[in-house]
Amino acid sequence: MTIQLATFLTLDGNATQAIIFYQETFQAKLLFKITNQQFKECLNSQLQIPEGQEDYISHSILQIGATQLQIADTSLTGDKLITGNNFSLRFTFNDLETIKQIYQKVIQHKET
Repeated sequence: MTIQLATFLTLDGNATQAIIFYQETFQAKLLFKITNQQFKECLNSQLQIPEGQEDYISHSILQIGATQLQIADTSLTGDKLITGNNFSLRFTFNDLETIKQIYQKVIQHKET
């Protein structure tokens, strides 16, 4: 049996920036992305989208090595997003040169 663990991040309107960050920094491959408007048009015509959130990412899937990272802007279920600091990601590499290259890319971003 194969089990794959995927981490899901809800980013309060910053999903597109996060996707770009993971693509540039970790060479993540974008496997899937759908906006709230696309979700409504294709899957649920009754969906009520808050004004201004039509282009928010409803769901996306990135592949980073053997790991999947799923990212959205907000929850379409209406759950209130509570920002906290109780979550972290750990990346493991097997060679020092790669670690140095990734570290240099990460520290260029003011949010890291």
